[in-house]
Amino acid sequence: MAHRLQSPAFSQALVDLLRTAEGAAGAFRVVQIEGIELSFAIRIVRALSPQTKILFDDHNAEYELQRRAYLADRSRPRRWPAAIYSRIQAARLRGYERQVCNGADHVVAVSETDGRLLRSLGLTTPISVIPNSI
Repeated sequence: MAHRLQSPAFSQALVDLLRTAEGAAGAFRVVQIEGIELSFAIRIVRALSPQTKILFDDHNAEYELQRRAYLADRSRPRRWPAAIYSRIQAARLRGYERQVCNGADHVVAVSETDGRLLRSLGLTTPISVIPNSI
């Protein structure tokens, strides 16, 4: 998931935007990163604009989704390869999601359940719950 949406073009556009802002009226006060697929952008913002606050909108507690996939597949022998994959990914995502959330200045969860699950990671970053809405 951490690499799914990475692209050199996107990264370069972000670098250019941050450098332009630095040279013009000043750095961005806040950058919002949407979802774990774009979490790679946190490193770029920190490197080029360390004073900018980062708000990470964690659309789901991703590690929990993988854990649930494991639980759903483990009782079906035909799905055991998928279950093994999900179990490994859940553990990897748990650590990665903790790292990403702690790399931000503030985290937004979209439900109380996701907020509770993210807090269970032992984050040092504050979390707010702002439910999805229309």
